Amino acid sequence: MGDLVFPPHARGYLHYHLASNAPAISGQVRFRVTGINDPALFSSGKDLLRADYLPWRIPVISLPYKHIYTAMLQRLLDDGLVSEHVSRVASSLPHEARKINIGSRRIVHAFGQPFPLTFGVETQPFYFVGADTALQAHFSPVTIARDLTGTEMIPTITGTSHTHSARSATADFLDVLSGSALCCFEKSARPEHAGRRVVVCRVVRIVEPMRRTGFRAVPKSFVPREGELLRTQFFGDVDSPEWAFDIDHRLSSSPDKRTTQFAAGLDLLYDNEARAGGPVGW
Repeated sequence: MGDLVFPPHARGYLHYHLASNAPAISGQVRFRVTGINDPALFSSGKDLLRADYLPWRIPVISLPYKHIYTAMLQRLLDDGLVSEHVSRVASSLPHEARKINIGSRRIVHAFGQPFPLTFGVETQPFYFVGADTALQAHFSPVTIARDLTGTEMIPTITGTSHTHSARSATADFLDVLSGSALCCFEKSARPEHAGRRVVVCRVVRIVEPMRRTGFRAVPKSFVPREGELLRTQFFGDVDSPEWAFDIDHRLSSSPDKRTTQFAAGLDLLYDNEARAGGPVGW
């Protein structure tokens, strides 16, 4: 189903979901499909899924900003499912974080938590959720390779080649790969990353088949595959390295605001685990 329209079989009950060890403000209202209106079937039912195979949900931090959710938020407060503290935190989030709504597709608070990526798109917004805050961030270019003509190729993890001529201030974006997938962030297990906070990205499930557009030659090793780590794009090299994001290096040395914000967002995932004393559910 889409994010907004309920399918004909959607009969069941709204319920509140908060994963184990997860930040309180990461809670969400979901819809449990039971087939018929019988509360006894709740435990055997399944949560309604969106077209990208993730649960349909209303993020709790979006409730204070929508008048249509006033009664829902009050019911959650009355039932003790949401605390007054969570309601106050949600009401005082940074302006950008207040854009979170039912249609927000990439809300992340834990390592291993699936989120959708659409390949061939220049940039995609993320919302990272921490103990008492939420940050908006975007995927940024992750590496630079130079071709023989002196043109900088700035590939991104989402399959868009950002070309910037050394002789011109203009930039063009070429879609070199299309398709979509559920992915998740993980801590890098590579030996050279030991003792550092380096994050990689794994493909969990292909949602829309991957297709090379033909604008530029994309080796098969770059095309995302289920179960494998995403690789950075390149032109002319023999092999493609896995995408890896060094949080502390980016926070301390990156002049790019978007890259720094993305690092701050990933930093929240580590902070959530530190507060929980272990892995965080989703």
